[in-house]
Amino acid sequence: MLKPELSTITKYYEFVDGVYIVPRGSLSARNRLWVHAGTHGNEIAGPLGLTKLLKEEWRWKNVQLFGVIQDPAAYEDEGYGFTDARGDGASWPPLWGYRQNDEMFWFHIDENSTWGNTAVIPERHKAMRRLMEEYDPTFVLSLHETIRSETRRDLFWVGAGILTIETWPIDGREFVTAIDPLGSPSANLLEWLVYLLYDWLRPMFGIPRWKLAIRNLKENPSYQLITRISERFEEAGGELVSRKWTKYLESFKQPLIGKGRLLHGPEFALSDWLTLTDYAVAHFGCPGVTTETFPVGERGLRGIEDRTNQQYLYTIAVLDSLNE
Repeated sequence: MLKPELSTITKYYEFVDGVYIVPRGSLSARNRLWVHAGTHGNEIAGPLGLTKLLKEEWRWKNVQLFGVIQDPAAYEDEGYGFTDARGDGASWPPLWGYRQNDEMFWFHIDENSTWGNTAVIPERHKAMRRLMEEYDPTFVLSLHETIRSETRRDLFWVGAGILTIETWPIDGREFVTAIDPLGSPSANLLEWLVYLLYDWLRPMFGIPRWKLAIRNLKENPSYQLITRISERFEEAGGELVSRKWTKYLESFKQPLIGKGRLLHGPEFALSDWLTLTDYAVAHFGCPGVTTETFPVGERGLRGIEDRTNQQYLYTIAVLDSLNE
């Protein structure tokens, strides 16, 4: 399957302030889902999956959808971000790198990391923030792909399925206590000793760290909701990255909390380097999920059609779960 022309997609959308948007569903719906695609132009499965959904008859009476294709120009040229030139040479996140040219520094800025207090905000970002403020989402879904190949991690992950990175409205202390009681100021000596014993015995019995996190977080409403989403996704034929592979991405700031699921810790979101889902939690108090699909690799074929279908199925699973 070749990449479709942008015009075959945009006929389902309205062009407003530099972005393509589309509303679906009733204004009185209980849940408001913001689906964000096309953040990076070379990650085309998201826009294609969202557009595939728009061709269907709307059947979710309790959900209103607001779909966005963020950077139409990047879709055409498969660009990754925008460039800003400054003469002072001051570094400002989020950067993929810069080069000096004619005494100017050119900053290549990742579109998904400009939701914080950055000094450089494109006009379309300002428009998207206004739209989000008006829409007031109750759930945010950001559709992405991992297709860059300059790091070993990307090469390792190709063809592995879909990975979800979750951002919840969770207190920092609750997060730390859930994944590492030793990091909690409220932990008493007995809790510390029990945890140390558990952490020492855990590898011997093949018990992954995520089981501890799940035990402590299972009553959280965001965990319960996204668990239902994950189950629906797999029931429909979707494939989540196995824990065997996900564990290599696990850290104390992004713990593994289930098959194909990482939890984005609140302290991971720096004020000047927020992702879209960080922004959603901070401004609207709603959970968010960033999906990552992967291209063709040794662990299976992941062509455009397959990756598009994975993004489509996950979006359907979110709609079905919010519609309950």
